[in-house]
Amino acid sequence: MREIRGYVCIAAVDECSFTLFGQNCEGTEPPYKNIETNGFTPYKTRAEAQKGKTALSARRDVSKVHIGRLEMSIADAHELERLARVSSLVVIMHLDGWSRLLGSYVRGNTSAYPLYGAYCCDTNFATFTSFDKAQEAGAEASRQGGCQVQLARFKLRMQTS
Repeated sequence: MREIRGYVCIAAVDECSFTLFGQNCEGTEPPYKNIETNGFTPYKTRAEAQKGKTALSARRDVSKVHIGRLEMSIADAHELERLARVSSLVVIMHLDGWSRLLGSYVRGNTSAYPLYGAYCCDTNFATFTSFDKAQEAGAEASRQGGCQVQLARFKLRMQTS
């Protein structure tokens, strides 16, 4: 199981309710990259996240930025039983060069597909509270999207200053 722990910037961006940003692993500017395109790599320290927050806040399409603490446990197919009793799950849809986080559908929020869930950026990161629901959503996302999927435990906590 791949364990991910670190800090992220939670930014309100035009096209989504909220987007998570972590390290720019390429070592170039800007000091942030969408977590769904950087291999789920958060910042290691709060100070690094603060630099990302400052840079993100300067963008015209960003209305507010918060720092959060992200914890994820991404399971491979043979490790799914380890998530059976977890109550905060997301589906990771692996697309061409990037990934999307899929969580529980929230009434009134739309999704691009008639999936059993909705993109987490559209639902303020609502997660599945049932392993069975997460598995159903993953199977349907794989079928409709023609993509590989993984299940992950997902915990995001807003940090106070």
